[in-house]
Amino acid sequence: MIRLLLVIALGLPVSVYAAEGALFLSPARAQYEIGDVFEVRIFADTGGAFITAAEAELEFNPAMLRILDVRTENSILSTWATAPDFSNEDGTVRLSGWVPGPAYRGTRGELATIEFEAHEIGAGDIELLSGSLLSRDDAGSNVVT
Repeated sequence: MIRLLLVIALGLPVSVYAAEGALFLSPARAQYEIGDVFEVRIFADTGGAFITAAEAELEFNPAMLRILDVRTENSILSTWATAPDFSNEDGTVRLSGWVPGPAYRGTRGELATIEFEAHEIGAGDIELLSGSLLSRDDAGSNVVT
């Protein structure tokens, strides 16, 4: 049985304090066989702040993985500045949008679900390259540290 080890790089803070948010991926680590279809979710932890918008950019190894779909039905975002867009050639995913209503505050706000297929043997790293969570304050500060 051939297995593909998928390792997802995270940018989790050691401690979360007020107004110090983070974006993170789930699951953090998993193993899949070639041909397996699996999901990776992008989550926001607002660190106690109220946010009105979010954006994220991910990179993955297109030699190991292929995106089948990006879904947003469970997203805390409702209006898209950049609708979730991906490239299997470049190994990228980008999205940005606004939160409905006055704001969102929480530790596990889903931004999107990415459906991947494992198609080669090896480590298929998925990494958050950049992202922001914009606060409801007058300055619209980025609460990601």
